[in-house]
Amino acid sequence: MNPLPIPSALTLRNIVDSGEIYSVPSTVLSDLDVSEAMLAAVLRTPHDETPRKAYAAWLAANGRNERAELIRLQCQPVPAFDRHPRGTPVCACGECTRRERVRELLSPDRADEWAGGARLRETTKSVPVLHHTDDRHCPGTLGLVWNRGFVEEIRCPAAMFADVAEIVFALHPVLRVVLDDVAECLWTEQKSDGSQSLYLWQAGRRVWLGDPCLAGLCRAESQAAFVVWLAERVSRACVLRGRRLAGLPV
Repeated sequence: MNPLPIPSALTLRNIVDSGEIYSVPSTVLSDLDVSEAMLAAVLRTPHDETPRKAYAAWLAANGRNERAELIRLQCQPVPAFDRHPRGTPVCACGECTRRERVRELLSPDRADEWAGGARLRETTKSVPVLHHTDDRHCPGTLGLVWNRGFVEEIRCPAAMFADVAEIVFALHPVLRVVLDDVAECLWTEQKSDGSQSLYLWQAGRRVWLGDPCLAGLCRAESQAAFVVWLAERVSRACVLRGRRLAGLPV
């Protein structure tokens, strides 16, 4: 798409929030300024696809076509019924073609660059950083799950999350965190009235997760529901922590 001339009153914020792409004179804003403003809009509103699509259009207009293509492809609607679950042969249908192109775009070198790999390698040292587009994960590694053009999920041990959270959240609208060793990071406080408080130890402090008994999850038959409840509470606590570290609204 051809960039539009920038209105004189347009600010950095509404360059993005308007959903349009503008050509900005170098005397007003540098490409880096606009890129950072557009990324900031994506990070501010992680559930909204409009800033992502605006960012993709700007990237394409400025020669970063592969990064733009990944965002556009992963923002396309996914069929409600998956005709080709994992392990089935790939065909020439539109969905298989899209998935294959996403895999090509997320080659190790490109995914590493887009994820902030240089800084991550300094932090994770010899721990492998693996990029996925589904729920596969190798415990003990740093697993980054890509969706809608960005890393939306982090899977790793708790200590590693503490090391990489600020880096990843400053570049990606992360929506979910899964800790490999979450059982080792939990602490339960039994109160005199029979209630319980469940805490997550995080960066040297405890974060209250809730009372599973009040949620009706202390019975043996509620085990499966408790696992889901716990995963959601831990993920929420970690996402809030990561956004605060990156200076994002929570």
